[in-house]
Amino acid sequence: MKTNSFNRTIPFLKSFAVFQMILIHTFMFVGSTYRINLVETFHFNKWKLLIINGFVTMALPAIAGAVLAFNHLNSKRRDPKQYLKLFLFLFLLDSLVVFLLEGLLSSIFVFNVLGFIGLSLFSLEYLSQKGTKWIYVAAILCLIANPLFESLRELLTIEKGGAWLNVKDNIYFKLRISLFLVLTISTVAIHKLFEINNKLKFIILCLNTLLLLTLYNSYLYNTHYLMSFLNLPIGLLIGTKNSMHNWPFLVWFPVTSAGYLIFNRVNTRKNSNWQDFSFFVLCLLYFLSYTFIRLDTVYLSNMSKMSLISKKIFQADSLNVMVVIAFFTINLKIVETFIDKIKFLSSLSVRQLSRWILPIYIFHIVYLYHMTRALKTVIGPGWSILILSLSAILFSIILAKVLDYYFHNKKIELTFTKVK
Repeated sequence: MKTNSFNRTIPFLKSFAVFQMILIHTFMFVGSTYRINLVETFHFNKWKLLIINGFVTMALPAIAGAVLAFNHLNSKRRDPKQYLKLFLFLFLLDSLVVFLLEGLLSSIFVFNVLGFIGLSLFSLEYLSQKGTKWIYVAAILCLIANPLFESLRELLTIEKGGAWLNVKDNIYFKLRISLFLVLTISTVAIHKLFEINNKLKFIILCLNTLLLLTLYNSYLYNTHYLMSFLNLPIGLLIGTKNSMHNWPFLVWFPVTSAGYLIFNRVNTRKNSNWQDFSFFVLCLLYFLSYTFIRLDTVYLSNMSKMSLISKKIFQADSLNVMVVIAFFTINLKIVETFIDKIKFLSSLSVRQLSRWILPIYIFHIVYLYHMTRALKTVIGPGWSILILSLSAILFSIILAKVLDYYFHNKKIELTFTKVK
């Protein structure tokens, strides 16, 4: 694949992932809201193709890695600090989404897909400046260490009533230590990153005070959210047994790395068609083998019957991670082959959906969550899935077109004037 085809291939994969996200989240919210067994009601065990299409969403981090590689090939490198700021921003966006769903300050500070992509991009930018070989090393080490993660989750997860928090006085003591560390580290880190002045330091201290009150309120009314916050470091890295954190970094970083490395290798080697084809065939054979051998025994058995996703899906083993990489490679090759033959694949609507995937992600999650609860008292689950999925797709297309009309190719300049 040549870099000049990138602007057509990757946008289609991103826009296709938008439809998959909407479809999967529609089933997820309807199943959990109506409390029905989706697998039995809609015969998901027979419709393997629909489950396989869910891999499109799981492969989104690989697309993010490919975008970064494309930027590097076009001499668009940034200071890793810029991506660290991006990670913090995306992490806060994830927390905002949870807040818009739950409506509770105590439910914020969770690690999800946006934070994972931000942290992965920061890591890739940093490692690529040291040398591409270090990306290979990091990704391979993550795959090799993966079997150890389950034991580490059992050992390190903080649980109320467990050895780490076995008495009430102890939990207050540990909580005070944790909050003091959060207050100190976040203040110092933000000061170093953003070169803030004393007024902003005061604002940050106020925000940290709000954080303390939020967590105290969380402990009084919902211990689950407190445990989720205390488990954030381990949840961010490898996942936990019982908290809200998804997309653990060390589990899924090989997927983001694969997107970066595949795109970088294909576009920096000359006369490599045979190697590319061999790699494609290898990925295809592995994916087909997985589909017929492990999809039923491993993937479907770990799938929640009411929401189609579960902790086991996100805390994937190395074989599951590699099948997502293989699926991304197959899709990349297929789309690149037909991108010039089917005009729709590179249409304006496709590019618009791709360009505004972040606001679409936030919109459709919030829309589906609240509309599912509104429709529960009116219609059944089948009609809810049909109405919600089609309306969410329609509104996402409209949102992309509106944002594209008002913001694409328009520069916004901010001028700061010192007032005496």
